[in-house]
Amino acid sequence: VVTGGAASTSMLQRRFKIGYTRAARLVDIMEQKGIVGPLDGAKPRDILKSRDEVEQMFLTGGPTEE
Repeated sequence: VVTGGAASTSMLQRRFKIGYTRAARLVDIMEQKGIVGPLDGAKPRDILKSRDEVEQMFLTGGPTEE
């Protein structure tokens, strides 16, 4: 998602071959963690964190310091 530049439920469904419910839950989690922006109609969500920031989040177990 981060390298793609935009996030959407349908993109996750196609890329990972998962159902709508799971893809929507993943997008919601990414929004809660500040990785993607809020829903804006039918447009894909903006990516708010760089790949390095997301990797750091996973390594430290939390958001990066800004």
